[in-house]
Amino acid sequence: MKKFLISSEDKGFKANLNCHTNLSDGHLSPAELKKAYTEKGYNIIAFSDIDYLYNHSDLDDDNFLAITAYETEIYENRDNLPLDFLKCYSLTLYAKDENNIKVVELNKQEYSQEYINAFIKRANNSGFLVCVNHPAKSLQNYADYDKLEGLFALEIADYNSYIEGHIEDPSHVYDRIIRYKNERVLPLVFDSNKNEYDFTDARCDSFGAWTIIKADKLEYNSVINALQNGDFYVSTGPEIKDVYCENGKIHITCSPVRSIRLMSIGRDALIETAPKGELISEAVFDIDPVFLGKAVRIDVRDDNGNFAETPPYNTDELI
Repeated sequence: MKKFLISSEDKGFKANLNCHTNLSDGHLSPAELKKAYTEKGYNIIAFSDIDYLYNHSDLDDDNFLAITAYETEIYENRDNLPLDFLKCYSLTLYAKDENNIKVVELNKQEYSQEYINAFIKRANNSGFLVCVNHPAKSLQNYADYDKLEGLFALEIADYNSYIEGHIEDPSHVYDRIIRYKNERVLPLVFDSNKNEYDFTDARCDSFGAWTIIKADKLEYNSVINALQNGDFYVSTGPEIKDVYCENGKIHITCSPVRSIRLMSIGRDALIETAPKGELISEAVFDIDPVFLGKAVRIDVRDDNGNFAETPPYNTDELI
């Protein structure tokens, strides 16, 4: 009997889960962004302006849903360095109730894991899911996250950072978080778009990183529940179509890619790589609990280095 983790038969809603408008440091209105993104096949935008929390449900329709969210930042307090050289906790907060528009109290002078933990706890108690954003751009590493608790997700790709020339590869941070923490922390990718440039400009920071959410319907509670449960995958290009377990094996189908990996929480991975000059769109791996450890996730990469990745699955879910 097949046990599906991702099914191409399930409805997938395309989402940009971090978007800046002219209400903060963006250049376009929420309505303008809705129009542009829906024309590109998106169904969901989390409008996450800096320290500005607003319910944009007036934009909702049968094919579009606005997520109530906001972003906030806490920098190191070092007077001898300019802002660009300071470490920063950048956090996106997603309201589990679309009508929750009360910003969580924050002391922007307290840069420490202990204070961030207290803030995350207050945010969770206030009905928010908390994601840590672009740790590489924020000049951070695992030592800035090893004691954090209550996180919903960590951003593993930021399109705006890429467009602006930042080195944004926090995979080492995410690997260590899921390896050593008992909590399930999920991977997200964002555009983090500000839209300083026109959509036709090569410097446009939209449409580069998205989440495919496998929700039952395009309604707020259904989408938030799917995110919390890890019923999604993230992508900067490729499509993951089906992931299912059957007879001790895990089957993966996707759009044509260079490689398909089943990654454990250890250093090893199972990988299927296309012959030179060719591409592959499926792979089958044995489910070996001893080799795989307590959790695995799937990563596919195309010829351009773009990737799609699933959340980590407990090995028990696969057997």
